[in-house]
Amino acid sequence: MARAELAESELAAVRLDRDRYKAKLEKSLSEMDSVQSELSALRASLVPSGEETSSEDAEVAFVQDMEEDGPRRSVRRAPVPGVKLENVRDGTINCPACGAGVCFGERGCNMVTCQSPDHYPKYFHFCCYCKKECPDHLPCTSCGYAKTDRVTRARHLNDKNKEAKANPIAIDDDEDDEEEGEKPNKRAKTSLM
Repeated sequence: MARAELAESELAAVRLDRDRYKAKLEKSLSEMDSVQSELSALRASLVPSGEETSSEDAEVAFVQDMEEDGPRRSVRRAPVPGVKLENVRDGTINCPACGAGVCFGERGCNMVTCQSPDHYPKYFHFCCYCKKECPDHLPCTSCGYAKTDRVTRARHLNDKNKEAKANPIAIDDDEDDEEEGEKPNKRAKTSLM
């Protein structure tokens, strides 16, 4: 007996919801009819007096007026800014080919894709650690870092720092120039590799 009463109360609630939905739908339809009548009156006011045009012609003319601003600009063609300070640990580096800033996540392989418009219609795929191009869209195997998780990034930075510590870059080599009998250059000489 309790089940029958429960079923009847649920059925009454469903009917009430249905009636409310019907009322909202009828209200929306009446509002839509009034908007359409206002739109047709507006279209009629756009047509100069004495000329008869169908509603399709008026709609086409209205659409053409909207497109007079010029061609649509594509977001893909917008220039991509570079990253001022590359940080592999955070996942922000510059593309080695065009210099555009590229971000990469903590999941996946070491291959990063630069989608800069400079590479249009294709993309440029490269290793995020050694920055060599990845041919055939395959991950790099030469650098030894296969993933881009935090542990691998930290290991890469530690290895890079150890290598830099073992092979420091000579910034000022005025002493070598004086020994060879040449005049020292006022500018500091730097070598990147």
